[in-house]
Amino acid sequence: RSVSISPVRFVNINTGQILATSPKGPELSHIEAGVARAKSLGMRVTLNPFVELFDPNGAGTGDDEYFANLPSGCTWRGCWNPTAGSAVSNQFWSDYQNYLVAVAQIAANNNVDAMTVGTEYKALDGNSAHNASWNTVINAIDATYAGPLGYAANWDDYNNSNVTSAIWEHPAIDFIGIDSYFTN
Repeated sequence: RSVSISPVRFVNINTGQILATSPKGPELSHIEAGVARAKSLGMRVTLNPFVELFDPNGAGTGDDEYFANLPSGCTWRGCWNPTAGSAVSNQFWSDYQNYLVAVAQIAANNNVDAMTVGTEYKALDGNSAHNASWNTVINAIDATYAGPLGYAANWDDYNNSNVTSAIWEHPAIDFIGIDSYFTN
């Protein structure tokens, strides 16, 4: 009766550019077709867009360039934290806003039941230097899609004081999401 659809895009960790297409993620037209089909079946739909890390300087075999290794050795999107105000950060936030507004347009056009403004960006959401960017992105999404908005925080980050001030307390945020990973 319910489905969460997760569009994925890849961010070039060296430039901050979010790739419009990739062999690892569906086109937004396919996401919209999936949303339309789910709604036609009477399902409750949540859109949960996110980005993964891409390094065009990766070895180029298999997934070496996708799910890129950061200098810390981390391959998880939650570790990426470009310096606020840098060219990489500015490119990311501009592209991220455009990407999420495009997803919000799909949500608005198809009467989606809820949408998240991000998923497990622990380093970005924990860094107060990015708060103005979060505010701008959330406002742009809210101006496009009138339904409930939330954020999917990682299980060990949902109660971070900066997440609270930058995201949870934003007047457009309607729900808190917590992604939990349990062992046995």
